[in-house]
Amino acid sequence: MKATHTKERDIKMKFFKYYTVLLIFVLSVSGYSFSIFAETMEPAQEGAFEEENTDQDLAGFISDNGSFSEDKTIHVVIENKENNDPATENPDPTIDTSVPDTGEAYGEVYSGGNGGDSSGEKIFHKPQLLLEDSNLCSQSLSAGSTKEMTVTFCNKSRSQNIFGLKISLSTETKGIEFDRNSFYVPRLTPGETTTLKQNITIAEDTPAGQAVITFTFDYEDSKATGTTGTEILTFNITQPVRAELEVSDLPSVFYTMDTVEIPVKALNLGKDKIYNAKISLNANGLSPKETVFLGNIEAGTAAEGTLRVYVKGISGNEDQITGKLNLTYEDSIGNSYEAATDFSSEIKESQIQSLKVEDEQEQTNSWWYSIIALCAALLIFIILFLISRLHKKTVLLEEARKAASH
Repeated sequence: MKATHTKERDIKMKFFKYYTVLLIFVLSVSGYSFSIFAETMEPAQEGAFEEENTDQDLAGFISDNGSFSEDKTIHVVIENKENNDPATENPDPTIDTSVPDTGEAYGEVYSGGNGGDSSGEKIFHKPQLLLEDSNLCSQSLSAGSTKEMTVTFCNKSRSQNIFGLKISLSTETKGIEFDRNSFYVPRLTPGETTTLKQNITIAEDTPAGQAVITFTFDYEDSKATGTTGTEILTFNITQPVRAELEVSDLPSVFYTMDTVEIPVKALNLGKDKIYNAKISLNANGLSPKETVFLGNIEAGTAAEGTLRVYVKGISGNEDQITGKLNLTYEDSIGNSYEAATDFSSEIKESQIQSLKVEDEQEQTNSWWYSIIALCAALLIFIILFLISRLHKKTVLLEEARKAASH
């Protein structure tokens, strides 16, 4: 029995050795075949990796030898698709302002994206066209006039060209006419300006006030993206002002020491309001006590006042004087104007003063008048006395004759 067990154990040991040798042989053959397969597939896999890498986001960031470039910036966007809360979503793109300055032109922003070369995709800002200068800025044009208008526009972009620029002019102010209503500029480089010149005509009936010209732009950038914009130009329009001075009841004779009131009137004959109207007088021998202030006068209306003048007289024997009444006023922008009326008159001594002089003269010669009157009275008395005596004598003679006859 013991011998039988020993024999079975020997057989099992032989089979174990046999299977061990067979397993080592199989493993050896399998390892050799795997190394050959690996050497055969390695170039193909590398080529497949390079081909696949050209369509992925890391293209351009891994060099040909599989190493990473140290000068590249990778933008990674993490999206949480499981979050359906609209309040936490951010649909608007965000520009990373921390991108280092690489010396590229203004207006270019680099963004990581699907595919692309090693420089990344460039996002260009749209160029802006601005009204830079005009000879009409803060100026005033008179109604009924024509003036050359110059307008300068500038491409404010530092890197973007403007193509196919069309500039259109329009205004809501009635009475303004342009020689041309539109201009075309093929191209404007960054920072370049263009100046447009044309005549602008203001009709005579154009109302005074502020006028606005609107410039509308239509152009494209380097990517043929259409852009529109507007700029405005403002200036003032003035109507020619015209006023007249009307004087009524101007005395032809002034008497010294008198105070005379002269009615005056200012008429606005223009189409615009006049401002700060006032009337004054200037004449030798006359002294106005104040200037008549009439204020603002609307177009087509009149304002009245009274000018008080003191007559102080003139020296010498001359009594004829000449003078001028002045109307001064301003327009809406502060320009001064003047209208004048000339007059001539005469200055005489006051009637009261003349009466006083005559009284003094009469007082001075009153004693002569008394003597003459006394003499005349005495003479009359003597004559009457003589006539009375003669009459008595005649009566006595008649009585004596009658008595003698009887």
